[in-house]
This record gives sequence, C-alpha cells and structure tokens, in this order.
Amino acid sequence: AARAPQTANTLRQLLRALMQHAVEIGLRPDDPTRDVRRVPTAKGEGYHSWTESDIEQFERHHPIGSRARLAFALLLYVAAFVFLAWPWLSGAVTIPWDAKAQSQPQLQFLATSLAHGESPFWTPNLFAGWPQIADPQSLMFSPLHLALARFDPEPSFREADIVTFAYLFAGGLALMLFFLDHGWHPGAAQGRSVRPAPGRPKVLSKSSRKNLPRTPANPFRRHFRRNKRRMN
Repeated sequence: AARAPQTANTLRQLLRALMQHAVEIGLRPDDPTRDVRRVPTAKGEGYHSWTESDIEQFERHHPIGSRARLAFALLLYVAAFVFLAWPWLSGAVTIPWDAKAQSQPQLQFLATSLAHGESPFWTPNLFAGWPQIADPQSLMFSPLHLALARFDPEPSFREADIVTFAYLFAGGLALMLFFLDHGWHPGAAQGRSVRPAPGRPKVLSKSSRKNLPRTPANPFRRHFRRNKRRMN
C-alpha cells in the first residue's frame, strides 16, 4: 500500500462495492470494508508542460528530417486541427451554403439509392432525368462519402461535415510529407495545413506553382516512393 497507494485505494473501492452488494442480497450480515480508511497519497505537481526552451532543446537534438521531429510536428498538427475543427466535429455548428444546399441532397440520394438496392448512376429528380455518373458533384466517386452513404441511409449534417474534415486532415498530412521530402521546416507545413486552402494556382509564381502538389495523394505517393528507393 505504501508503494502503490492509488492501487490500494482502487482495490478498496472495488471491495467496498462488492461487500455492499453482498449485504444487499443477504450473503453477508455486515460490510468489513466500512471502517477501512483510504491510504494517504502525496499530491504531485502533475505533468510537466514544455516551455519554449524545452521545445528549442528538443529541436536542436532532433534535426529536421528525423522521425522524432516528424512525430512532434504531427502531434502539434493533430492537436491544432482537432482544436480548430471541433465546433464542426462536435455538431455545434455545420458547414453552410453549398455544402448543404447542393452536396447534402446528392449525398442523401446516393444513400437512399444504395439502401434500396437501386443504381445511383441515374436520377429522375432533375429535368427529365440526369446522369449522376457524369456529374462530378454526385459524390459517388468520393471514397469517404460513398462509404458513409453505404452504411448510413440517412447521413446527418454532422456526419457529412466529419467526412469533409477527414479529407482536409488527409490533405494536411500530405503537406507534412511534402515538406519533409523537401527538407523544409515542419512548422511551415503545420501553418499551411491548418489554414484555408490556397486560391487559384495562377496567383502563384511559376517557381512556387511547380512545387505545389496538385492532389493530396501525390505527396503520399512521392514520400513512400522516395523511402522505398532509400531502402533499396
């Protein structure tokens, strides 16, 4: 008990609950743990929070490109992403405008079609009929939206928002790998990942434009291809 007071107190609570139940159902006349006191525990200072000097010391010890530095950057990115996206992930607010006026009906049609065993390639709801398979906004070629529609016949606003932020999260991870492959500072990738997506490519210079990943999948593919070459 002296070496592990928290464990002893937890055992005391479990035994007390067991004895009280035994008294209630008539297996024991009394509760032998009633007068057993808690083992005193020393109040600790809690977990140490890193200061700016601690972070600088960590970065000096682990250079850019190391696994520890990448893990630290990813941890900060995940924390910042969840913090900023939490109002939507929790359902307190929802993505408005086209996300609900256009995308949500498309998602609902896709889910309804799959739930009834019907083909989502054609819809009678637009004009005299509309080829959904030729419409890039039909969401049937979006893997996460297709999975959501397959398993939930009535996808909610919150579920649709979670899928949207899942894509944004994957794009941020792709940027982290893109910056890692180029030896750039991971802090720049963190800032770029949690900011809104850039505007049209024509506003960028030619030198910046050629380094801009065109799809989130490209940095993933490039990263694993380079690591495979290094291993060989």
